[in-house]
Amino acid sequence: MDGAQTAQAQSVVPRTPLSTKDNAHVKTKTTKRKSVPPPVAPRQKQRPPTKPKSKGTARQEQRQRRISVASARVNFYDDLARIAPLNEDAVLSCIKERFNSGIFYSEAGPTLVALNPYTLGAYAANDIVTDATQTSPNMLSDVSSDAPEFDRERPHLNSIARRALTNASHEKAKEQIIVLSGQSGAGKTFSTNAILKYLTHHDAGEAHELADKITSSGPVLEAFGNARTINNANSSRFGKFIALHLSQGNIVGATIEAFLLEKSRVTHSQSHEQNFHVFHAIQSAILSGNDSSMLTGLTQEHCCISTFLPKHGEPTTKVFSLDGICSSMTTVGIKAAHQHAIIQAVCGIIQLGCLDLAKFCENPMDQHQNGFVEAAAKSLQLSFAQLTEFILKKKRVVGTDTILTDRTPQEATSTVIGFCRFVYNRLFTAIVRNANASLGAAESAQRLQQPGSNTIGLLDIFGFESCEENSLEQLCINFTNEKLQRHYVTHMIEAEWKLYQAEGLGVAEVPMGDTAMCLDAIAGKGSVFSILTEQCRLKLKVAPSPAKLTSLFQEALRSNSAYNTAKSSHQFVLKHYAGPVVYTASSLLSKNQDVHFTVYERVLGDGSECSTEPSLCTLLMPENQPASAVAAHRGKGRKAKVDTVAATFVHDMAKLFERLGRGAVHYIRCISSNKQGLAHTFSDEDVLNQLRTGGIIHSLQVFAEGRPVHIKYTVFANCYAPLLRLVKGENSPESASAAENLKECVRTTIEMQLNVASLSHDQRPLFGRTRVFLKDSQVTLLNERLAILRGRAATQIQAFWRKVLAQESYSNIRKQVVKLQAIVRMTIALRHTRNLYQKWLTVQRLAQEKEAQVQMLKATNAFVTAEEVGFNATGVITSHATIQRAAHEPQPAQVQQAQTQPSRQEEPYPMFSETSNAQPVFAHSIHRHRFGYMSLS
Repeated sequence: MDGAQTAQAQSVVPRTPLSTKDNAHVKTKTTKRKSVPPPVAPRQKQRPPTKPKSKGTARQEQRQRRISVASARVNFYDDLARIAPLNEDAVLSCIKERFNSGIFYSEAGPTLVALNPYTLGAYAANDIVTDATQTSPNMLSDVSSDAPEFDRERPHLNSIARRALTNASHEKAKEQIIVLSGQSGAGKTFSTNAILKYLTHHDAGEAHELADKITSSGPVLEAFGNARTINNANSSRFGKFIALHLSQGNIVGATIEAFLLEKSRVTHSQSHEQNFHVFHAIQSAILSGNDSSMLTGLTQEHCCISTFLPKHGEPTTKVFSLDGICSSMTTVGIKAAHQHAIIQAVCGIIQLGCLDLAKFCENPMDQHQNGFVEAAAKSLQLSFAQLTEFILKKKRVVGTDTILTDRTPQEATSTVIGFCRFVYNRLFTAIVRNANASLGAAESAQRLQQPGSNTIGLLDIFGFESCEENSLEQLCINFTNEKLQRHYVTHMIEAEWKLYQAEGLGVAEVPMGDTAMCLDAIAGKGSVFSILTEQCRLKLKVAPSPAKLTSLFQEALRSNSAYNTAKSSHQFVLKHYAGPVVYTASSLLSKNQDVHFTVYERVLGDGSECSTEPSLCTLLMPENQPASAVAAHRGKGRKAKVDTVAATFVHDMAKLFERLGRGAVHYIRCISSNKQGLAHTFSDEDVLNQLRTGGIIHSLQVFAEGRPVHIKYTVFANCYAPLLRLVKGENSPESASAAENLKECVRTTIEMQLNVASLSHDQRPLFGRTRVFLKDSQVTLLNERLAILRGRAATQIQAFWRKVLAQESYSNIRKQVVKLQAIVRMTIALRHTRNLYQKWLTVQRLAQEKEAQVQMLKATNAFVTAEEVGFNATGVITSHATIQRAAHEPQPAQVQQAQTQPSRQEEPYPMFSETSNAQPVFAHSIHRHRFGYMSLS
């Protein structure tokens, strides 16, 4: 009985008859009273009749209720791999519930999933340090953790950083590598900075100075390597690897490695996207009237008509001031002369974007076009004639002779675009090289040979991309993510295999996702990259058309299931782990061609001889290849080795993943909560798409195909105690305290509940030394059985508790009724006593009044008698005196006459005459005066 029903029952007080024995002294009217039965708890309100459901529907709803009861705590699982059943909806629901609860970090196996809420309140550095030390609550999600039960850190950035720092402090530990990936705007840059801040500030001293240097290098890399995209106003368009060198647990240096800079953005960007930030900083400085010497030769006309800058009316990008960029470069360690050369080189690229190459090739004497070429040559420290010849003429070496031929407008455009991309790429490489020199990369690398030294690396990699128009950049990015996904799955399966070995289960067959076909289609033999490299090295007069190129792909990859044809003849489809992506073949060859880099180096080498300031050439040349060595190759007629963007990228990725294979990798997948960048806003579609493209859903599904749920026997006994009691019967849980007995008890329970005998060999649970390995479906079934037992127990407890409440309510009502009866009896008795007392007072008063009347009458009669006696005596004395006085005095004539008359006989006083019928006047007056209200009868 609930509280409302109890209150209602207590408000209804039944009437019970009063005891005759208790009321024998009360004289009241007797009435017949009906006997009232004992109080009964009020019934609950009846629900309106509903349409009867079919047996199948009712059974399905009952099953769903059991599942919901069993998985009521799934929304707060720290590890998404422990959700059962594991599907996209369950994973998305779990992440959303945690996001709404202010928890932005989750685990997906060995991967940390970091959700960007677009608010700094949840990501403040102090909050990070504090929040990372909190432990996970006592939840069912912890039953499968390798850490001690109910005492593990919550998923957080600092948990990964602390784990890497602890592992790196061991003497023979592997290199610790933290891999951060995610789409643009997912928070990779912030997460990287937060981890760097934690790692560099865990000790005092030189680490703080190193952290300041790393922090100051960030704005420089962002200015030259970040740009505005559709999803993010400050998107990183390159990958970077930051290696922190440790010696005896202290950070002594760092190295920054940059790869796959999006060079195509220098000369071309998609709609609603812009160039790198440094271009717009220079444009803003020119339009605002900045007269810095670094901007000499660049005019407002150049900034307005250059095709490499946004046109009027396009959205503005994140504002970087030129002074701020130069100040950061000074902090990094770039000299003032090199800063001047870098800014001038960017100005030269802007000026080359002003050229109308069709007009210039048709009329090389056009003054307007020559003005642009002359300004660009001065900014790039080249001669006007040299740059003009480079743009308009094409050199062909025949034997010992060099033949010059005119370029077509298309060839001139390709040459200028390639040269601008080459110069900017070398500028970015030079900036990274100077930053490494400032961070002490060379000195700290020597210390790594000493014992007790190690490295913690941070790999900030770009996420999977699928744009409206996908070209070579997206193909390289997705190839990297495909290899990273394969490495991630392999790493996860390897960790699973090591756990099986530790539990004495031998080598278990754990399935692995099929990503090899897609990798072979991109970079294998007869792949897309190999065909592109071959076509670029053939140097055909007429490049193959996009349709011809796709036909070559189709012929080479006919047996590869990851390759498909598209509706358009110049497009093809590759099936990635995150879904199919349509690529356009129209610009693959032009973007892949990097065959002119030796020509560009020779041009810069020639320019160094004509310039009094060879700082640009010195800055742009590789560290192991001086400008003089490049100039020495000018007269040689041998053909240089031809390379391409795809071949270089595959080589760099091979070295990167070789390094990842040697180290211990920690994964962090950054996810944007919504495309608009709104604070505390969760978009189901956007998050689910990133879970797919980030490989989280795929890896979880691969993980779930094995036996992902690992439960220790002691934890199983605590969580599934009702199921164990069915096996042990009357034995208490303490009776199975021994490890072997507990293991056998758990084994018997699982075999009985899951009917293991009917399962195939690959579906049966595995029993290790300290834990049991189950599939998600088996955990779901155990939870259902547990929910049924708990439901029955809950029903019994509720029934018993309702009985206790009913008894208690009846007892309370009974006591209240008895108390009320006593109060009523007391009230009636008091009323009867009061009436008797009033009557007794009336009788007493009447008796006293009667007695007073009698006494008064006696007193009056006595007084009257006394008065009569006194009156007679006084009259006699007066008469005697009068007679004597008259006898001695002379009498008048009347007296003498009266004396002579005969005397009358004296009569008694009429008031006291016994024969008189009149009332005594005096007595009557006295009586009326004092006792007029009383009768004297």
